[in-house]
Amino acid sequence: MVATRQCSIRQCLEIDLFKARQFGGNHTTAIATNCRSGYEQYDITSPFLNPNCTEDEISLIIDGLSNSKAIDTYGISNSFVKLHKKSLVKNLAFLINDSIKTSNFPDCLKVGIVSPIHKNGSKTDVSNYRPITILPVFSKIFEYVLKRRLEDHLEANKIISAHQ
Repeated sequence: MVATRQCSIRQCLEIDLFKARQFGGNHTTAIATNCRSGYEQYDITSPFLNPNCTEDEISLIIDGLSNSKAIDTYGISNSFVKLHKKSLVKNLAFLINDSIKTSNFPDCLKVGIVSPIHKNGSKTDVSNYRPITILPVFSKIFEYVLKRRLEDHLEANKIISAHQ
């Protein structure tokens, strides 16, 4: 039997962001309980992925984001996330842990804005452009969490050669 979510990760983020924008404070009380995945009975974790991402880890990742005001697909910038960090870290940690635990990367974080950037030469030649993709801020945070865990696993198990 497959369990269904009471609300999607995207809905949880939208609720939390709405509250952060409207009230500017820490209004995250009921979000985590509304976002139970229903997958608790399954142990789908990979051996190197520790699903216990902490609020402190998320906070450090947010602090390390650039101060860019460029907006993502959802109109959210790194600056906005930094400004509202206190009201976001708890739910981001919960959602990332849930996603790792269920081996499910949210579809709403798989989108990006692709823009052509001119390199040099004639602007009428398509080969003189390179694409850049602006990813959702929350996707970047999620990726940093996974990157740290993967690097720790590879180093601890000496999987990567010193020559790489």
